[in-house]
Amino acid sequence: MKLIYPAYVVRNEDREGYIVTVPDIDCMTEAETLSDAITHSIETASDILFKELESGNPIPRPTPIEDMPSVSEGFITMLMLDINAYAAKIGASVVKKSLSVPRWLNSFAESHKIDYSELVQNVLTLLFEEQFYPETTLTGKPLLQIHQQRH
Repeated sequence: MKLIYPAYVVRNEDREGYIVTVPDIDCMTEAETLSDAITHSIETASDILFKELESGNPIPRPTPIEDMPSVSEGFITMLMLDINAYAAKIGASVVKKSLSVPRWLNSFAESHKIDYSELVQNVLTLLFEEQFYPETTLTGKPLLQIHQQRH
């Protein structure tokens, strides 16, 4: 799952480096080079969001870049936070779930070599991402709303 958050980047004249601030996540990092400052901010912001998600807490919606207050110094950039890649990097645990499907659907899945675990993760990720980027729904109607109407 990839989330995109805006960040402010400012040159730190006192320490000859850069400061990156992600206001939506209350995250600030500093490094000597711009590349390191952005890399550290992605790591730190990913860690903050990952811990919130793992605890079952809601995470803040990203502020659209056009709604970010302008800055007199530095610039605004967008950070892509790949939560799945971060989870894999730190060795996050997984939860085993079992599921039941009608025999005919199982036959279909097997004949098409569908991996149930990957499928469920992908669908859950789509449902989650809809909360942050509703304009990206596949059907034009939120998947979660379709699910709720069926049940």
